[in-house]
Amino acid sequence: MSGRAEQGLPQWRLLMLTVAMCGVQICYAVQIGHGTPQLEVLGMGTQYVSLAWLAGPLSGLIMQPLIGVLSDRCVSPLGKRRPFLIIGCVLSSLALIMFSNAAQLGRACATALGGSLTAWSIFFGIMGFFFLDFSVNAIQGPLRALLTDVTPEAQQATGNAYFAFMVGLGNLLGSYLGSLDFRSMGWTFFQENIQILFFLAMLLLDLTIVLCVVFTSEAPNRVAEQANRREQIDIDEKARLLGEGNMNDEHVLGDRETEHSFEEDDVEFDDLGSTLSIVMYEAPVPYWQVFAVQFCAWFGFFSIMVYAVDWVALNVFRGVSSAPRGTTERMLYEKGVRVGNIGLSMCALVTIVYAAALPKLVRRLGLRQVYFISQAVEGIGLCLPLFLRGSPGVMPSLGLQIAAVSTIGLMGIFMASAMTIPWSLMGVAVQRMYPDKVGVFSALFNACQAGPQLIVALISPLILRVAADVSVIMFMGGMSAFLGAYLVLHHGIGVDEFYQ
Repeated sequence: MSGRAEQGLPQWRLLMLTVAMCGVQICYAVQIGHGTPQLEVLGMGTQYVSLAWLAGPLSGLIMQPLIGVLSDRCVSPLGKRRPFLIIGCVLSSLALIMFSNAAQLGRACATALGGSLTAWSIFFGIMGFFFLDFSVNAIQGPLRALLTDVTPEAQQATGNAYFAFMVGLGNLLGSYLGSLDFRSMGWTFFQENIQILFFLAMLLLDLTIVLCVVFTSEAPNRVAEQANRREQIDIDEKARLLGEGNMNDEHVLGDRETEHSFEEDDVEFDDLGSTLSIVMYEAPVPYWQVFAVQFCAWFGFFSIMVYAVDWVALNVFRGVSSAPRGTTERMLYEKGVRVGNIGLSMCALVTIVYAAALPKLVRRLGLRQVYFISQAVEGIGLCLPLFLRGSPGVMPSLGLQIAAVSTIGLMGIFMASAMTIPWSLMGVAVQRMYPDKVGVFSALFNACQAGPQLIVALISPLILRVAADVSVIMFMGGMSAFLGAYLVLHHGIGVDEFYQ
């Protein structure tokens, strides 16, 4: 670690580093708030929209490990991480532009190349959606690694706390921006409100990444550079000897050493297999208990991500995404989307406040009780949408709008708990038995979040084909959350001393 890292960063530089996470989260927030509605406006059926959300778990499984390996080996003069922040920022900006201008791009292609306007628009919408998820994921991993690279261990807790705050702030800003009607505010130089929203998200992402890259110093990766140089020298030397026909016993011995290294790799592979065997078959019982609860909880949470805003627009405001622009049904749908984003803003605000109060609540009530409450609140919040419904062609009452916003905002209690308590319980359970394999267990634990996302994305089209109501999927998520709450009490999950 460099001298700078040993001394620690000044607080203002630490703030400049972590502010990039705010820009990243703004992108996620506008995607969550407007992803599903925009795909429907482009002509994609509600029952198929969830398939586009496969981008999230797939990008997490593919991009983060890939970018992690590539950045570790990067020998750019800018350092290991900052080049990937720059590349990810450029690609994310292009993705934001593509998604928000999918209708215009579709119209241009339909005119120039022929074919269906709707098909072209959906094509660009899905491409932009996937492109955004993959490119933003290319930023997150290197950004967290950058904090580890340039700060001493004693300062990393503060840095991660800043990251957590920036995530909440980004969610709040992105959702709030998503609730505004920019065109009615005089922003008429764009054709669509979503173009303005995603353009602002792009500017904020670019600004925060620039601040991070400019004010964070990172030394070049000398270790990878020297390894690459040695490897190239070996290749050049062997090529020269082969050309001269001078391969002797020493080089044969070198080949044997190479073969031996492969044997060592096989041993390492066997060790990896043993580690996975321990994780799958010898993990402590509390680990699997928390895994099961988080699996149930995330089944419900993913339905919020995909359908919460759409539920407000379709069920509460009874709008129609496919209605012609300017009609009552279309205006109700667009108003519902903005009100749904107000709900997401409330959710982000509640998450920030509740997360700050969580340690005191745990000390007063006990971790198990707080964990149970969060699951029960999620269940209630996901079951209520089935019973909150407006009348067609009529603006819903103020009371119904407040109820819808409050229902989504209530999810902040669950979110604050789900991001901390399960991971803490898992860490304690593993640390007591396998302190040297926490990383492997943590990697597997991600499956309890990625798995439900894949399941919801794949089964939603079948459910909506029968029920034709997004609140039914949310209700099923609520039942899953109640199952998680039951498991918390049934298994006696909780380590009450953890926060003490």
